[in-house]
This record gives sequence, C-alpha cells and structure tokens, in this order.
Amino acid sequence: MDFSSGVFAFFINDFLYPESKIGDFKLCYDSISDDFISKNNPELRYSKDVVVEEPHFLIFKETIVQDEDGEFVSEVEPYKMQLS
Repeated sequence: MDFSSGVFAFFINDFLYPESKIGDFKLCYDSISDDFISKNNPELRYSKDVVVEEPHFLIFKETIVQDEDGEFVSEVEPYKMQLS
C-alpha cells in the first residue's frame, strides 16, 4: 500500500449520525490499488470511482509543510479527483 499522496476521504454520515458510526471512516487513497482504504481496517475499502462519484464522501489532500519557525505543520484542503 502507498498512502504517500496525502489524499483521503471522510464518509459524511459518520458526522451526521455519530451514534450509528460503524467504524473509522477516514479512508486514505492507495495509489497502488487505486482504492480508498481504512488504515485501521485494511479490509474496509472503496474503489476510487465510488468515492469520487458518491456524494456521501468528502475528499481532501493533506500536505506537510515547514512553517516560518521551522516547525512541520499539516495543511488540509478540499481535493478534486478525476475518475479512473
């Protein structure tokens, strides 16, 4: 698995209905399999096309940058992916 792209998705229903959450729905994009995979449960995966097309997922990209004090910080912003 290769999660180095920094692209990940959240399943929106986890935020709308936290009492019925069935798992950690932060899914990281694996550039090798072209799937979004839960790091906590690698069997939980969705194809990139499902995540991109389905309105119940929000896609972001995390970038690690060095700030003016020399500290490494995470910047997260919405990300637009293309279908396969």
